Amino acid sequence: MRKTRLTSDEYRTFGIPFRFENPDEWQGYSKFSPHPFYRTSNQEYGRYKPMIHTMPTVFRPQCHAFTDILRIGRDHHHRTFNTSTTNLPPIWSSSGTLPMSIGRENYFRRPQHRSNK
Repeated sequence: MRKTRLTSDEYRTFGIPFRFENPDEWQGYSKFSPHPFYRTSNQEYGRYKPMIHTMPTVFRPQCHAFTDILRIGRDHHHRTFNTSTTNLPPIWSSSGTLPMSIGRENYFRRPQHRSNK
């Protein structure tokens, strides 16, 4: 006879992984005990082990299509997601020209001066 209760024994579940099916297998709770004066409400709530009543009954994995496309592309420095804006071309260059397109190559046109004749 099985000792632990599974989530599917109490609730209707839909394809959840074993780690959500059997919360008694989770380890690492209430090992760290900070001073009671500095304890936050999150630490108070999080020190209890999960029960079958607090586990999810449906598992919806996330789609990683966006990060998979970035991984196929160029190699990022330190393999981190690059959010730098230093490589973007300036709207106005120092010579007073305007960019015609923004991309790998920038085509510039000079402002035309009208002559009063």
